Amino acid sequence: MTEAARIFARARWIGSATTYAGKRVDVESPSLRLRRKFSLNEAPRVANIYISGLGAFVLYINGKRVGDERLSPAFTNYTKTVLYCEYEVSEYLTKGENLIAVELGSGFYNQSAFDGWSFCFSPWRDEEKLLLSLVCDGVEVLFSDRDFRVSECGARTYTQIRIGERYDGRVGEGWREPSFDDSRWQRATLTRVPGGVLKKQTLPPIRVCERLSPIAVIEGDGCKIYDFGRNISGVSEISARGERGSLMRVRYGEKITDGRLAQDIVEYGIKNLDTSKVEFGDRYIFSGEGRETFAAEFVYYGFRYVEVSGAIPESVTALFIHTDLKEKGGFFSSDETYNWLDSAANTAFLSNFHGFSEDCPHREKNGWTGDGAISSHHAVYRYDMIDSYRKWLSDVIDCQLLSGQYPAVAPTGIYGYTWGSGPAWDYLMFVVPDAVYRETGDSSLFDLTLEPNLKYLDYARLYENESGLVKFGLGDWCYPKKVEVPSVASNELSDSCFYYSALEITAGELSRRADPRAAEYERRRDHVRDGILKAYLKEDTVDNGSVSAMAILLDLVPLEDKRAEALAARLAERVAEEGYKISCGILGVKALFRVLSRYGYSAVCHELLHAKGYPSYTYFKDNGLLTLPECWEIDGDTPGCSSRNHHMYSSPLEWLYRYVGGIQNLGVAYDECKIAPFVFAEDASASAYTETPRGRISVSWRKSGDILEAEIEIPRNTSAYFEYKEEKIPLKEGMNSVRVRER
Repeated sequence: MTEAARIFARARWIGSATTYAGKRVDVESPSLRLRRKFSLNEAPRVANIYISGLGAFVLYINGKRVGDERLSPAFTNYTKTVLYCEYEVSEYLTKGENLIAVELGSGFYNQSAFDGWSFCFSPWRDEEKLLLSLVCDGVEVLFSDRDFRVSECGARTYTQIRIGERYDGRVGEGWREPSFDDSRWQRATLTRVPGGVLKKQTLPPIRVCERLSPIAVIEGDGCKIYDFGRNISGVSEISARGERGSLMRVRYGEKITDGRLAQDIVEYGIKNLDTSKVEFGDRYIFSGEGRETFAAEFVYYGFRYVEVSGAIPESVTALFIHTDLKEKGGFFSSDETYNWLDSAANTAFLSNFHGFSEDCPHREKNGWTGDGAISSHHAVYRYDMIDSYRKWLSDVIDCQLLSGQYPAVAPTGIYGYTWGSGPAWDYLMFVVPDAVYRETGDSSLFDLTLEPNLKYLDYARLYENESGLVKFGLGDWCYPKKVEVPSVASNELSDSCFYYSALEITAGELSRRADPRAAEYERRRDHVRDGILKAYLKEDTVDNGSVSAMAILLDLVPLEDKRAEALAARLAERVAEEGYKISCGILGVKALFRVLSRYGYSAVCHELLHAKGYPSYTYFKDNGLLTLPECWEIDGDTPGCSSRNHHMYSSPLEWLYRYVGGIQNLGVAYDECKIAPFVFAEDASASAYTETPRGRISVSWRKSGDILEAEIEIPRNTSAYFEYKEEKIPLKEGMNSVRVRER
């Protein structure tokens, strides 16, 4: 018997028979309220409650909210995995009568909006439901059954995660209190059991991680627009007064057009929505009982601006909501552009993590694997990602087909198989375990993914031609559309390189485990590598001569030293010839910074980040963006490219941390480490740190005139040295002071 089966042995999935309307789209979707009174002979010393509420739950005991999480449990492929949460709740319970109350929203489980990704047709979609067990001092005293009372006639009359929330303040929240009369409520019904295996949720929860005040209030067309100065994910908390029955409308957006919020990014992907019945954003009906405060519970948006009409708020606060990832690294410099990029990219990364890594928090909320692969190397430096990545990789495995194919989006119901998936996106399943292992020494993600990945590699082999090359899936995505000649690799080259690297990582892990299958995957890897080099390496260039092609091949397929150095030199020349402007897509940009810095061209990376005008990172910065957008065409005239909150162009963060900060991991979990900062100006400074299993590594350096000074902290059991130009200085454990005079 599994632990979950033991915990929930007597509990049953319960709900209301009237809340679900089959697979119909755009149906009413009120939240579901359930409550149950019970008595305790004594106040418990220890009390644990185990709960899963689909789509998402909020738990109250005796009128008090338990925990501060949002949208729990995390989104999964519910046909394979259903998560439950555990809370210690003795402080909420008392001797005598007690009350448990639970509110359920539709979440990702029961999406009725007809979106472009077909979640309304997901195989798991069903009515909201609850599973619960309460254990006091080792004895189960309550479990979900038909003795719970249930009602869908509450204050929250509509909850759709891609549309918005409706709340009627006249109804109130008295139902959470023990004194509430629920005699007119129905008895709960036993519902269809979701198909997934029950597992405990172990990743950090989604919660309000920051509260922002507006920096400006703009008078709009019949509304007030609140500017929070940053583009984030979450909701607003609004306090206002209104006559009983009056309606306050709240809309969210990233930009303002003609005195109103632009809604193209919000509405993109939602099909045939009857806006006479349902509008995007939140709606609040006032009770008329003085100052009222509202914040949506079961949705989140991507926004910088909040538009309020129908009331004049007394206060508006933005709630930045995302998975509460533990930050373990940091960076700061004297360069304004570097600091802007660090802030913009990290804000975009956090805005797009809600139990899984998304592409954008407004339009899609989809777990595109390619975006996550791009971000993985800087994410493992900056945040403790192990549990969060374990959950997301499990989502991908849950969505793997019997053939071995991975989807391009996870979790997913039916979308992401016939379009989008391919080696560069499927690479997530290989690069994330490898990045986590090298950063932390934790190989548990390889334990999770190794066998599914072997199955995938057998599937991918079906696409090989006689030279081992493959071509299926997306290539170098979202390259600048307004350049005369985009510098993008051919699809076959990029696919084959990522396929090669997947084989390389797998062969290396099998070899580390002394698995006899390693030899087979080494042969397959070498065959693919030889095929790539024979087909695409042309003297001092690659493929079509593009920046993308050279960078991707150099990053993923090792060459003989002289050929590689010559090719890297040609790559640096080509970037200079293009005026240090970005000319490739997300795959090429990540490879470009990795390769240039690896071969000693960090100065070229510096110029790439400081080039002015379209397409460049300073083009984003100079246009006032505070998160990274989806496309270089930020004016929004490219269909589907108007998002201003994506993280798939965040890969230069790795260069900032490893080369400007200078912390380079040469082994596994920093058992060997090089501190080698790139000094980007005559008078400059930078600092960086990251927590390792051995302790903190930190660097703080300053260059003034011909003197470079650095304070460096090295943890125990780490072999480290400092390198600057011709100097190579051994470092000891603890604090080190280094002073170098240029010759």
